[in-house]
Amino acid sequence: MAAPEAFDDFVVSIGRDTWDTFRREPLMLVLAWLVVVAVSIVSLGLLAGVVSVGYIDMIRQTQRGEPVALGVLFSRFDTLVSSAVAAILVFLGVMIGMFLLVLPGLLVALFACFSLHAIAFENVGGIEALQRSYAVVKANFLNVLVLLLAVSVAQAVGGMVVFGVLLTGPLSLIALTLGYERLAGGSAPAPDTMTI
Repeated sequence: MAAPEAFDDFVVSIGRDTWDTFRREPLMLVLAWLVVVAVSIVSLGLLAGVVSVGYIDMIRQTQRGEPVALGVLFSRFDTLVSSAVAAILVFLGVMIGMFLLVLPGLLVALFACFSLHAIAFENVGGIEALQRSYAVVKANFLNVLVLLLAVSVAQAVGGMVVFGVLLTGPLSLIALTLGYERLAGGSAPAPDTMTI
């Protein structure tokens, strides 16, 4: 795991790299984000995790300068079970935590924020993804907290402007992906090492 970086340097560099990544394929990243949202709604959330993992892969390809296509969103069905397990456990943890005076729910969301990233980068199972996310956040708590606050502010501003979420949605996911990559030093092994 990478050594903790000063949070102001971390957030500024993530912001710069996020914008650089977005500028490479803005139309494709916005369109893909809309597809992720649509598939998540139509499937009642059942496919939200697996298409999000595909979107994370698309971000990584864009960052590397590789050509991307919408088919990338549907290329990670090998993670269907692990992403569903992680998403369900996070959802239940957040909901139960919200009933317990809100703060526990926010803490669950904070410590589980990189679960799908762990699945995308490292092909781990759902429970191991939660453990990996917890370890990354614990080791880089201030950086992750500031990153999530910045993403939350961006989402709030985007929600106030008509069609603003078309920009802030993809930018937020790119920022979280780049943040995970920087903090965890993540790299994906071959897909056949995937566990449930």
